[in-house]
Amino acid sequence: MQEQGKSASTIKTDLSAIRFFHDKMSHPRYMLPGNEALGVALERRRFGQQDRTWTNSEFGKLIGRAMAEEREDYILALYLARYAGLRIHECFRMDTAAAERALRENALTVKGKGGKVRIVPIEDDRITMMLQRLLEKTEHGHKLLVPDGIPTDRAINGMQQFILRHRDAICDPTAPDRRITFHGLRHTYAAEKYTSLVNGGMTPLDAHFTVSRLLGHERPDVTDIYLASVKGGAARGK
Repeated sequence: MQEQGKSASTIKTDLSAIRFFHDKMSHPRYMLPGNEALGVALERRRFGQQDRTWTNSEFGKLIGRAMAEEREDYILALYLARYAGLRIHECFRMDTAAAERALRENALTVKGKGGKVRIVPIEDDRITMMLQRLLEKTEHGHKLLVPDGIPTDRAINGMQQFILRHRDAICDPTAPDRRITFHGLRHTYAAEKYTSLVNGGMTPLDAHFTVSRLLGHERPDVTDIYLASVKGGAARGK
């Protein structure tokens, strides 16, 4: 992959996927070596260099595909990422208790990476609508987006495969080299939230910190990744 010019983040992701699959094996024949044993020297990840946001047209088309396939679970997941900035595993972790609390408080209590908890206000009625609809169909105490008897990682993979299956048909034809992902909706949320806060009178620096908190990040350079589509230095509070 290095000889092919793959980025550091791509190589790390693929190696992690291989190790995840290996860990699922009940009686593996071999132990997988670490990066150092493999002689993998990865470059430092570069932040905020690529726009991963979705266009409104792309999002609308995928919602339409989900409606056509009657996948209300996918619709809710897409809304949670697009309008609340949730990671894919944060969406699929949600159970009935969390959904009921979100409706009572009009806010999502999200447990993110490292067990860090954050509160994200529900600012779009479509999230509320889909939470109510799925709650009516889900047995109390069960997960909203994961059918009984299905591992969570398989349900997540189903969502990712859904996007992959429709990606070429919904992508903006003016950007043929761009490939949308579920995580790109989190970028879209961050960029639009930042822009809304600044347009509402908040300073760029305060808007940057607010977006960081809503995303569940503490490092400014990580938040910059999500604000790559915001032109100029304003995204960094400059």
